[in-house]
Amino acid sequence: MPLFKVLSINLNNNDASKSILEAQSISLSFRQEINEQISVFLSKRSREDIKIKKIRQDKFIFYATGFGIKTNLGEKTLLIDAHLAENERGIQLIENHIQFLRDTLKNLETFGFSIKNMIELLNYLNAK
Repeated sequence: MPLFKVLSINLNNNDASKSILEAQSISLSFRQEINEQISVFLSKRSREDIKIKKIRQDKFIFYATGFGIKTNLGEKTLLIDAHLAENERGIQLIENHIQFLRDTLKNLETFGFSIKNMIELLNYLNAK
């Protein structure tokens, strides 16, 4: 059963409450997994940031002292940026994935509120 299918169930059905509670449980599990994935990718991004800073430092020293051609600061920056382009692309991919996970988390939170409202409606209907 797809997770969001529970939003279209018949509330008069006796199995509705079981389906709703099961969907709520699955949603909470997914939210926990996504939070863990966000932490993992934030850690990866942090490691990549440190790596880029180290490469930038090493390349600056190389172009300032060991490069056979004299370069000014603008030229050094251009050469260093070219070396870092692939690393920065990797960070951008990580950033995009983190944003995707955060958006998914928001959707699951909204779904959780919908489930909560359905439970309240079931309680109201059963009280009558």
